[in-house]
Amino acid sequence: MPIRKHGKGWEVRLQHGGRRYSKTVATRPDALYLEARIRQRVNDTRAGRVPIYTLEEAFARWIRDELPRLKSQKWHKSVVKAILPHIQGRILLDVPEVAEKIKAAGLTAGLAPAPVNRRLAVLKRVAKLAYRRWGWLENDLGSKIALLPGEVRRSQWVTQAEAKRLMAAASPMIREAIRWALLTGLRRGELLAVRPESFKERAIYLPDSKSGKPRSVPLPKELDTKRFPFGIHPTALSKGFQVARGLAGLPEIRYHDLRRSYATWLLQGKASLGDVRDLLGHSNIAMTSRYLGTSIEHLRDAVKRLPSLSAETKRGRSGAK
Repeated sequence: MPIRKHGKGWEVRLQHGGRRYSKTVATRPDALYLEARIRQRVNDTRAGRVPIYTLEEAFARWIRDELPRLKSQKWHKSVVKAILPHIQGRILLDVPEVAEKIKAAGLTAGLAPAPVNRRLAVLKRVAKLAYRRWGWLENDLGSKIALLPGEVRRSQWVTQAEAKRLMAAASPMIREAIRWALLTGLRRGELLAVRPESFKERAIYLPDSKSGKPRSVPLPKELDTKRFPFGIHPTALSKGFQVARGLAGLPEIRYHDLRRSYATWLLQGKASLGDVRDLLGHSNIAMTSRYLGTSIEHLRDAVKRLPSLSAETKRGRSGAK
């Protein structure tokens, strides 16, 4: 019998191709619906059609296969929790419609575009994996998800004077963590993962960065590998940084802004966007450009390099007479 009462719920049990499928749901109608979907999938497979999967199944696979490799797992779990009410009982083919419901719910709740777009980005990622990697979709429905306009991207960074003030307000180990973040651009997780064997020929070798590609970050003269803050606890780093920014009068600064400062300082030092991209470990320059801040002094220097048009203007006027 494929459906039977199991505890407080109903269990669906089917076998196909030597594999047994078992799942418990809350009500008998849910069990009947699930059984029908599984049988339809079996028939689709036999007929050579792409079987129909639910969004819950797609998210379950993403959580199992992709989430453990992400740095900010806790944040992603909170995003998934907000998405779950919109995907229950929906199939993968409903992705565009579900995206619109997520937008409407976010706007109704008074959310800014940024948090709504974060939810849409996760849905978009799951849909793209279902199409490109898992073979669960015949079309790239993720490309049909449009993000909300009006999102203000964060571009906060610190000047060198502010950086020195921040370091002066920090405890010794936190001070070194700030120094290394400012002068290497390492992400918080990357810095915490550094080991003595990570240093090779005056550079930090990162075998597994966020982009999935290894990279090496050369060390400036100021950094002494003997003073690297090995063994610092993530919680201690977070709390220590919060204390330092408060004492330094920089409450708006976040730890990730140190990485933005590194990128901005490189650009102000006349580094190319390509070099900054490679040092940060980005996959493209468009991502790198989002990290860069500017100062009025830097803009004045850029304007000074514009050509002079006064001679051409005078000749143009005399020729017109």
